[in-house]
Amino acid sequence: MDYMKKQIEKNRNKINIASKYFTIFCIILFFTFMLEGCSGKSTQPRQDSMDNMGQSGSMAEAAQEPSQNLKRQTKSSGSTPQITKNINKTSSNKNNKNYIGKKKAKKKAIKHASISNEKVTFTKVKFEYDNGIPEYEIKFKTSTHRYEYEINATNGKILKLSKKLIIKHQGNTQNKKLISRKKAKKAALDYLKIDKSKINRTKIELEYDNGRPGYDIEFYVNKTEYSFTVDAVTGKILEIEIDKD
Repeated sequence: MDYMKKQIEKNRNKINIASKYFTIFCIILFFTFMLEGCSGKSTQPRQDSMDNMGQSGSMAEAAQEPSQNLKRQTKSSGSTPQITKNINKTSSNKNNKNYIGKKKAKKKAIKHASISNEKVTFTKVKFEYDNGIPEYEIKFKTSTHRYEYEINATNGKILKLSKKLIIKHQGNTQNKKLISRKKAKKAALDYLKIDKSKINRTKIELEYDNGRPGYDIEFYVNKTEYSFTVDAVTGKILEIEIDKD
């Protein structure tokens, strides 16, 4: 019996000790939660304040954005002087001392056409580039013909020319007898004063322009292409075009 009492007493002591530790543990846990709750309340306003500051910063940045865009646009507009510079460069090319000039180009065209300056009316004199080559495009007319010239602006060589007869209104020529292709070709060669043995790749076709018959003749001499339109009734040279490669 004494042994049983001792065991019961011993168990009670263990229970009391365990209950004391449990109580202490609950108290510690309670204070821990209390402290964390207080710290959370104190940090929340600070966080809200930081958020508000972030929003204010964003609004400030948004307010500054137009001025920044304006600066970017101002900076990008720096290309305008470059464009102006390029334009000035192009205009300076027209006045380059190495070029023969429009006046000399006009004289060269008139001389080649074998006509006097008094009989000429210029319709176009323009400096331009063709496949990177500087040239003068010159157009003029007389009472009988229209002329077009392309002259190298550097060395004055004639690159291309066209001469077209101004045809006055004539009666119907469809029923009139046509000259032969051979005779039309001879008219073209006589105009150029070239022997037929020097030409190659000849092409002759009969075409009608507003009811008027004409022979379109094409051939090459060395690296130069010649194109003629010969009146199929009268044998007159209506148009000539010379293109030098």
